[in-house]
Amino acid sequence: MTPLEMWEKGLLEGTETHPPTGLPAIFTGDRAERLKMDLLPFFEATVQREGVRNEGMVYQDPVLHAYVKAKHPERTTRSRLFTFRYDPTDISQVYFLDPELNRYFPVRCIQPDFPSISIWEMRAAKKFGKAQGLEVKDTRTIMNAYQLMRRVAEREEEQTKHTRREQERRRQRARALKPQTV
Repeated sequence: MTPLEMWEKGLLEGTETHPPTGLPAIFTGDRAERLKMDLLPFFEATVQREGVRNEGMVYQDPVLHAYVKAKHPERTTRSRLFTFRYDPTDISQVYFLDPELNRYFPVRCIQPDFPSISIWEMRAAKKFGKAQGLEVKDTRTIMNAYQLMRRVAEREEEQTKHTRREQERRRQRARALKPQTV
């Protein structure tokens, strides 16, 4: 029996030691969205006047203003850490879990024209920028390094296409020049 078949049998028929549980409930609407948010990767950070920072990126939204320089509820000498979730495929915004409302709020990057890029593209852009001798330390320089990296990649892709076309043309000419044998 395959693992899937055993799982289905356990759900629908049960076993000698466990009764059947049936299919799990399907989440829709707000519950599905909350589950999705709760399963995203997260980081914890303090909220400062300029917003919240993560990996050189700065995010800001009016929903954060009430928590600027907030102190820990039990240890007033320490700053309070808040939970921020992010979608690894689009780091142009993060999601702030408001502890009072127990609800997520989107918080955009402070750079208004920041592209919708993945966390892996952002890390590659930072690495590329450093290799080019750029100081990649904030949202603006990350965006500039990303745009430079994309331009270089597009140029190389175009050169590769050009090289393939030239190679094919040479092969075609060589075939055309080859004497035909009867």
